[in-house]
Amino acid sequence: MLNLIISVSLFFLLILSTFVIIDIPFISFFITTFPENIIINYSDQYMSYGFIQTNIQICMIIASSMLLKPRLYLTFMAVYLSVGLYGVPIFFNGGGTEYLKQSSAYYLLTAITISFFASIIIWKYNKQLKLLNSFRFTFFISICNLIVTNIIGSLLVYLTNKLEVSLWNIVKSYFILPFSSYFILLLMLAFFSTNINIIKFYLINRHKKFKKDIVASTKRRVSTNAKIK
Repeated sequence: MLNLIISVSLFFLLILSTFVIIDIPFISFFITTFPENIIINYSDQYMSYGFIQTNIQICMIIASSMLLKPRLYLTFMAVYLSVGLYGVPIFFNGGGTEYLKQSSAYYLLTAITISFFASIIIWKYNKQLKLLNSFRFTFFISICNLIVTNIIGSLLVYLTNKLEVSLWNIVKSYFILPFSSYFILLLMLAFFSTNINIIKFYLINRHKKFKKDIVASTKRRVSTNAKIK
């Protein structure tokens, strides 16, 4: 029941995160041309800083892998993709099968795939070590997840553009410039994920203890009634 509540909440948060555009500060070095979603406050040939307009869709996908076990995460993402590809406009640039022709679709599918494998790894080791209660571990895995997602996503966009756009421009626009922004977002989401997991594990342990107490109490009553008879 607890996992169901978390899954439903994450589903609506993921949809919301796709459409809420926020301005995140960034700083870059030796980059002189920028994509359209960049607001430049200062720029010269050595350094630039300003704000990048982005959403937190990828970050929410990564956070979901920290909060849901692999099978539940896979089901969660299958429902999300099915609803979007069916035609409901829950993706950033709409919905339906036409969305798969857009560059952002490669990043979305890559993020979901990488996060699924990350979920398998972290939940496997979490059985013994409770690593998901550690902010540092959660943040480290999130950053690794983001780096791998952007590397693979950039390569896919480059290959599917039939070499019409340089790999450097793709890496710069989709990875280097947004990275500082995503770094800040992942800090906040790692803190969010860690605390949700702490609460979840606490409630699960309390529920297990409660069940054990009920079983023990029942056994004592049965034993007492047997002795009286």
